[in-house]
Amino acid sequence: MISDRQALESISSIVGSPLGYLLFDHAGLILSKLFLCDRVEGSFDFLINLLRELTGSEVTKDSVLTSCAVPFIVSMVVELGDEDRKVTETAVKALHRAHREFNKDKGQDADLGSFLKPHMLGIISQLNERLHDLQGKKSVEEKRKIIRSINQLIGRVGNTMASFSPQVSLCCGTGADNRLSPVSRVRLGFPSSAVKPCRRGTSLSRH
Repeated sequence: MISDRQALESISSIVGSPLGYLLFDHAGLILSKLFLCDRVEGSFDFLINLLRELTGSEVTKDSVLTSCAVPFIVSMVVELGDEDRKVTETAVKALHRAHREFNKDKGQDADLGSFLKPHMLGIISQLNERLHDLQGKKSVEEKRKIIRSINQLIGRVGNTMASFSPQVSLCCGTGADNRLSPVSRVRLGFPSSAVKPCRRGTSLSRH
């Protein structure tokens, strides 16, 4: 649908909001779907050209990526917590693709942690907001998925996360079943008794 202008204009008409505003407001989510579905080529160019036409400004891929970096990354990070291994692997590939896109003119650093570190406070903050779920829209399973994604994130970026242990500790304290794995606790530098491991089947309270 992202390459179907008529469909996009229909959505704009239904929600009563200018198309340019909708695209910019939801750019992070839109781009994450493109990267997760491996439809970056063509669709990204279409989005940029459409934004240029709608706004009359010199929109670039870099400017769009920079403007929505945190929500873009978070939408992919959450998929790391999916119980379907194929979805998790797809999310890993999408993050690496995003890494390449952000650093294509700066020289490639193979370490995913170095790519995510400048955005980590924003990533943890948004994950925390999703766990707090003040509007009560997220199911127990959705919250568990976010916790799994945090464990996956810590596991994949390694020691980079150690400097963010206070924020992660606060984030993972927002629900009764929000527990980190033993490996995650070690990488964050927590004492072994600081956070208890998650027990299968434990209930998660709604906030």
